[in-house]
Amino acid sequence: MVQKLELNNFQSHKETKLELSENVNVIIGKTDSGKTAILRALNWLINNRPLGESFISNWGGTCSVILQGAFGEIQRAKNKTHNSYSVDSTQLGKAETLTAFGTGVPDDIQELLNFAEVNLQKQFNAPFLLSETPGEVQRILNKIAHLDIIDKTLTNIESKRRSTVSRLKVLEETKTKGTEELKRFAGLDIVKTQLDSLKEKINKKAAIKQDTEGLTEYQQRLSIYKIEISNLMSITIYDEKIKTLLENEQALQIQKTEQNGIENAISYIKKCDEKIHKLKKMTSVTPAIIALSEKIKKLAEEDQKQITLQEIFTKVHNLREKSIKAKKDFDALEIEYSFAFPDICPLCEQEIKR
Repeated sequence: MVQKLELNNFQSHKETKLELSENVNVIIGKTDSGKTAILRALNWLINNRPLGESFISNWGGTCSVILQGAFGEIQRAKNKTHNSYSVDSTQLGKAETLTAFGTGVPDDIQELLNFAEVNLQKQFNAPFLLSETPGEVQRILNKIAHLDIIDKTLTNIESKRRSTVSRLKVLEETKTKGTEELKRFAGLDIVKTQLDSLKEKINKKAAIKQDTEGLTEYQQRLSIYKIEISNLMSITIYDEKIKTLLENEQALQIQKTEQNGIENAISYIKKCDEKIHKLKKMTSVTPAIIALSEKIKKLAEEDQKQITLQEIFTKVHNLREKSIKAKKDFDALEIEYSFAFPDICPLCEQEIKR
């Protein structure tokens, strides 16, 4: 039951307090004296309508509406910086101020007041229920008796039922189409088997390709080895020449020994030449001396040939050492070639001839 209503700075009411009786309350006054503003203030507190600030008076300060009753005290207040509901209720067992409620009404306020739109009748509204259509009257009565909840529930159930039936129909159609589509893929098992076989062949091909690349690399190395072996073979052609040179070397050693004897003879001849100079006046020995001089010239030429043969011998010796080294390198390459290539070709499976 509502016992007291207080308006502050609301339209024409700077500070108005109304004591209400338990029975019917009649508000009487002149036109524009604020009678409708009282109902508008109640609507603002109960339903948070109207919105905005047009109802705030020009006296300044906070606009507020306070309602007291068996439920406790509820206050609706608003100014330029503040907008709130305040409640002090023994029924709720608490006192609090509510600010974050948007354009609606906090649940605690609605629960305490238990007002509906039919509880407030505006000044120029038609008589209650008499001018309404039967359907609207039924809606209002159902809402008063809380039967509207059942209507909403039944409406929601019917809506969900229709939605479910529609979805089931769509799913059935999708299932039918899917079944037809699956028939097109009846041979997928065979295709999968073929794909597995194809993958296996592709893997084998990749392995063969890898082996082929390895063989290509070996073939390239083999070509290089063949070129080197060819170069080495060109060295072996000189084996006979080397043998000949070795024989010449032995002959040169013999000639060297003879040359030593010749050199000794030349030394002796020189000594003799000195004596010949002393005996120069002796005309009988002149032809012998001339012949001896010729022999000395020939010995000098032989000495030059000996030096040339010595140089040839040195070159032959160096060639022989290079030949031995080349043969060792050839043997090493041949061993590496034997290890690099298997006995059976992995491509043609034929025996590789060495």
